[in-house]
Amino acid sequence: QIIDFESGDKLLVRISNIFGDDYGEFVQDESISFQMLSLSQSDTLDFEIENIGTRNVNVIVMFSEDPENSESFSKPDSATMSLLLPLAISGFLLILGIVISLIGVVVLLLDLKNNQNNKRSY
Repeated sequence: QIIDFESGDKLLVRISNIFGDDYGEFVQDESISFQMLSLSQSDTLDFEIENIGTRNVNVIVMFSEDPENSESFSKPDSATMSLLLPLAISGFLLILGIVISLIGVVVLLLDLKNNQNNKRSY
């Protein structure tokens, strides 16, 4: 269920870390918001979301890591390496098998053609 924010519906979001450092706060008064935070330290963050409006609201929060600094390809036990790499290897081997099969069919047809031309009747 999507709840449209009306006048007076607001959420207050406070962001801090476990050491008490305050990264700021902002008031959300729209139904959909995409906020990007760029934090230089990699530690545990505390998100406090307080409903300062008049109605109940549903809140969905999504977190993601900066893709430029992601270690998904450098860690051998990451989800990307355990799922994407075998899929890429099998796709490459499938394409290689198809190419080799096509080359084999062409060589077979050329060989059959040469065999029929070289038969002599005595």
